[in-house]
Amino acid sequence: MFYLLCNNNNIHNIYKMGRVKKYNTKEERIAANREASRKWYYDNINNPKARKCCFKYEKCEDLIRNTGGSYCQYHAQVMFKANKYKITPDKVLEFYKVKNCNICGNTLSDKRCIDHNHATGTVRDIICHNCNIIIGLAKENTTTLEKIIKYIKHYEK
Repeated sequence: MFYLLCNNNNIHNIYKMGRVKKYNTKEERIAANREASRKWYYDNINNPKARKCCFKYEKCEDLIRNTGGSYCQYHAQVMFKANKYKITPDKVLEFYKVKNCNICGNTLSDKRCIDHNHATGTVRDIICHNCNIIIGLAKENTTTLEKIIKYIKHYEK
């Protein structure tokens, strides 16, 4: 193992390919990235040259971090989903306001999924990640799902 001594006397491990390993865990890396994002945002919030989000479907005052886009991170995700599923950004925002899964009724977490028919591409509704996995593994085959229900009911007794 090689070590590199930086200007601020921090010792970093170097992998064989020469990449610097700054963090011991994934959580440390994520926390550092969040802190860097917060610092950048508060350093540039009053900067007149910093660009604001250009999302026209709802008011947004967030700053754009990357120079290649026109939207803040949240609205870039909204536009990505709208383009991916060929629906309007208003519809995506409407889906994001839903609090519960339309199949199981559980509270939606960050892993909410826009359910769509893979054959036709038609968007159905918003569901939780677990229900989306069930539909995906069954390959949207209703007979398979009915057989699973029958199987579970048989062994509930």
